[in-house]
Amino acid sequence: MPLALGETALALGPGDWDGSVLTIIGGERPDNAELFESIEIIGQTSSPYSMPYERGLDVSIARGLKVPVKELWPRLRLFI
Repeated sequence: MPLALGETALALGPGDWDGSVLTIIGGERPDNAELFESIEIIGQTSSPYSMPYERGLDVSIARGLKVPVKELWPRLRLFI
């Protein structure tokens, strides 16, 4: 699974990512479920050094993107 870190990676685009698998941190469960065939919550964030609003976020593995990557990518960039 490709890993993109930081704003620069998001600005460059998805590269050759095909949308088959994505790690999601946070977000709303219903919104995430609309975009992928399956979502598996594998844990939650926890760090004593994070901001309070960054703690307890779901960490999920999403599989089977339902929309084309080119359609999804601009929507992802809105959260930066």
